[in-house]
Amino acid sequence: MKKQFLASRGYAALAVAYFGMEGLPKNLVEVPLDYLKKAVDWMGKRNTVARGRLGALGGSKGGELALLMAAHFPELKAVVAYVPSNVVWAGIGGNGSSWSYQGKPLPYAPYGKVAAGQPFTVGRLYVAGLENKEAVAEASIPVERINGPVLLISGKDDQLWPSAVMAEMIVARLKERKHKHKFESLSYEGAGHAIGYRYWPTTHTIGSGSMALGGAPAANAKAQADSWPKVLRFLKEALGT
Repeated sequence: MKKQFLASRGYAALAVAYFGMEGLPKNLVEVPLDYLKKAVDWMGKRNTVARGRLGALGGSKGGELALLMAAHFPELKAVVAYVPSNVVWAGIGGNGSSWSYQGKPLPYAPYGKVAAGQPFTVGRLYVAGLENKEAVAEASIPVERINGPVLLISGKDDQLWPSAVMAEMIVARLKERKHKHKFESLSYEGAGHAIGYRYWPTTHTIGSGSMALGGAPAANAKAQADSWPKVLRFLKEALGT
C-alpha cells in the first residue's frame, strides 16, 4: 500500500521485494544491496521518472535498508525511514549479516542476550545488542554519506526494537559527522512500531501476532496523522512532484 499512497500524490513509486519470493533469498540474510541498485538504476532510466530526483522510503528493516541504500548509492537524494535502525543487524532466519554488498557480507551487530528470569521479547534482544559498543561502531550505517536530507519517524513505546533510541543515534552521527543536508527526527510519545500513514490501521500484528509491537492504537493514530503531512512536505521539498 505504500506505493499507492505515494503514487496518489504524484510520485512514481516502485515497491521492491528483497527476500522470501522466487529468485530472492529465502530469509533476510545477506540480501545483496547490488540487487537493490538494479532497482535504483531501472527507476533512474525511466522516461516517466524525473531525472536526478530519486528517494528511498522504508519502515523497520526496510527503514534500515533505505538508509543503507542511500549511504551507498548517491543517486538517492532523500530518505524517509520509519521506525529505523542505526546499524546493520544480524539476519533474520539464518546466521550472518542481514545485508551484503559486492559479494561480501556487511559488518553487523549481533543480537544481545536476555538475562535469566527476564520475560522474553524480541525487543530485548535489540536493546541488549546495542550494549555491544564495539559491534555497534563497526556496524553503524554511514548515514553521513547520504546525498540528501533525511527524515526519521519513530515511536517511544516501540517494543519490537528501540527505534526512538536508534533514531537518536542516527541524528547524533549526522551531527558529529557534519552532514551537509537537512535532517529531522520525529519521535512520538506512546506510539509503537506500527506507525504507518494517515488512515492506516493502528492495530498491526506481525506473523502470528506474538511479537509485541508496543504503542496504543490512539497514540499510533496520532503519530500517523501528524507525521504523514510532514513526510509529504519533506518529499516535496527534497524531490518535488
